[in-house]
Amino acid sequence: MSVTAAEPEWVGKSGIELDSWLSQRRHEDADERAARRGFINDANTESYGPKALAGLIPLPKTPEELKRDIARFSRHTDTAQRRHAFAEHLDLLADLDDGGGAQPEIADPGPNPNPEVPFSDGDMMD
Repeated sequence: MSVTAAEPEWVGKSGIELDSWLSQRRHEDADERAARRGFINDANTESYGPKALAGLIPLPKTPEELKRDIARFSRHTDTAQRRHAFAEHLDLLADLDDGGGAQPEIADPGPNPNPEVPFSDGDMMD
């Protein structure tokens, strides 16, 4: 299988070469792994303060706030119990149909107030 390589060092390489490179990385030095982990932890610790000041770190919720949020989100949750509580779904124009497919007569809109302007059904939507 061929794939597009973003790094020039991988252009023309095979899956076997990738597996070899990955297996070499597994055997890297424990000190190097600990140093990398320490750097990542330090960077996360340093970035926590600015994130908290910017309001990007969520604060722990009190039990009252949690109950309020659950009630607020539950209003929009679709459950079988809620579906059962409501009547069967009707089509949008089902109440206009008499059962035989005929639609009720619509009253005449009346005379055109300005005879110079042509009257059309499209004008009724404005």
